[in-house]
Amino acid sequence: MAVHAEIFLHTLADTDSIQELCIDGSMLADSIQTQPSLEWDETITFRFPNLRKLKLVHLELDIIHPTIPCQMGITDLVIENVWITSGYLPYLLHETTSLERFSVVGKTSSDLDEHVRLVLEAYPIQCLHYEVQDACSGTQPIFTQDTPTLSSLRTLHLDGVRMDLEMMEILSRCCSQLEDFSVSGRMIHLASRDWAMLIRAGTFPALRDLSLPLGTNVPPFLTWTQAERASIINECRIRQIGVMGL
Repeated sequence: MAVHAEIFLHTLADTDSIQELCIDGSMLADSIQTQPSLEWDETITFRFPNLRKLKLVHLELDIIHPTIPCQMGITDLVIENVWITSGYLPYLLHETTSLERFSVVGKTSSDLDEHVRLVLEAYPIQCLHYEVQDACSGTQPIFTQDTPTLSSLRTLHLDGVRMDLEMMEILSRCCSQLEDFSVSGRMIHLASRDWAMLIRAGTFPALRDLSLPLGTNVPPFLTWTQAERASIINECRIRQIGVMGL
C-alpha cells in the first residue's frame, strides 16, 4: 500500500477478472511523514466492472462525486479505520443495487456515523456490522427517531454502540425484520430484566439468533448471576430464539 493508491490501481492489468479488492494502509500506520491515501472516482469504478467485495483499511479516503452514471456490482463493502477527508460513501457506491453486507470499524463513532446512516437509508442492506473501538465517544448514534424503516435489514451486529431502552425502541421500529441481532462492548446499559422483558414482548418478531454480553455496564460492569442469565435463556426458549454468549 502506498500514498495515493489510485496511481497503482490505474496501472493494474486485466482488472475485469478481479472480484475482490483490498487496499490496506496498515503498514504505514505509524509513519509521521506519509499517510496512506486513496482518491476514488468513477474511472476506478469502471476499471473494476466485476468487483464483488471491496475492503478499505487504514487510509485517508477522498471520494469524488461521479460526473456520469456508474454502477458497482459489489455485494460486500468493508471499511476499517478509514478517514473520509471529502465526499460521502454513496458517491463511491452511486447507483449500486447489489450491496448486501456492510461492515464498518472505526476508532470513534464520529468518524463514520454520518456515512453509515446515508448508506443504510440509500441501499437495501441485509447485514450490518458496526464496531466503535473507542466506547467512550458520545456522538449522534446511527439509529435515531428519524431513521426510516430498514425493511431489508436481517442481520445487525453492534459493538461499542450505546444500547439502552430508548435505542431498543428505535431499533424495534426501524429494524422490525431482524433475524440475527448481536450486541457487545462497554456501552450496554440494559439489565438482564430489560432483555427478558424485551424478548417476552416480541420486540423483534422475526428474531432467530441473539448474542448478548454477560452483564450490564452501569458502570462499572456488573456480571449477571446464573439466575439472571437463566431468565433470558428461558424467554428465548419460549420464542424459539437461539441465544449465544450466556
